[in-house]
Amino acid sequence: MDKKKDIMESEPNEKGAKRASTHEASSTKKKIKKEKGKQLIIPKEMWKSTLRIIMYCNLQTSYHIIESLSPSCLDLFKEGPFGHLLNLKMTKILLQLLSHLIRRECVSMDNNVHLFNIEGNIVEFGLRDFCLITGLNCGEYPIEDVLDATEENESMVKQLFFRNNTSISIQELKTAFNYHCKSCTDEKELVKLANLYFLYNVLISRQNHNMLDLKHVKMLDDKEKFRNYPWGRLCFSLTKQFIQNAVKSKRKSKNSETESKAYAFLQGFPMVLAY
Repeated sequence: MDKKKDIMESEPNEKGAKRASTHEASSTKKKIKKEKGKQLIIPKEMWKSTLRIIMYCNLQTSYHIIESLSPSCLDLFKEGPFGHLLNLKMTKILLQLLSHLIRRECVSMDNNVHLFNIEGNIVEFGLRDFCLITGLNCGEYPIEDVLDATEENESMVKQLFFRNNTSISIQELKTAFNYHCKSCTDEKELVKLANLYFLYNVLISRQNHNMLDLKHVKMLDDKEKFRNYPWGRLCFSLTKQFIQNAVKSKRKSKNSETESKAYAFLQGFPMVLAY
């Protein structure tokens, strides 16, 4: 319990935890059990190489938002779905622990649970565990989750900050935030941009050349819809997918030293596993 208290300054989002509790307990409740035959994503004989973790999640994003927004804008940001995460203390990333965990991840058909083989013990980290740590909404996706393509093109955020471009890269998002936080006088619209900036640099972080999902951009025009969207579920499932893809396609360094090095490029929000 003391460790979790150090992670966050504020209490976890109780509403998010209640939403996550609707998922089956067997797949979300953390368990430790003896089980043989679980297939490792990385075979044990390949563990000799040094696995170096490269993450795209920028934990300085919170500090950047706090320093860039005015006090009134910050108050508006804290009312949104990611406001409580500005207090998330994750400055000391346990990369070595994360590296060991990734080596021991098992193949799992359940998208709502990570399985790790720790000396023959199968340890589960599920959606509910993720929700309790982050306080994000991990409920079910809304039925009307598919937006019409014509609606996406009418996004006010796109018109104001991205000249209604048909596609927006993460690098363009970073540039837009740095520029408009100094010049934009519409606080409500600037907070929308800050939410998008936090989402794509912390929770579902990717390489700068990757494109934003325009559905997320359009969703910003509806304050309640954006606030109530299950961002925790999206973040958890994408992070699990990103970790498995990174591990399977890990790159080896060209430097032919005595010990070969492999690189796992992790997108999403993988450091939550280290806690």
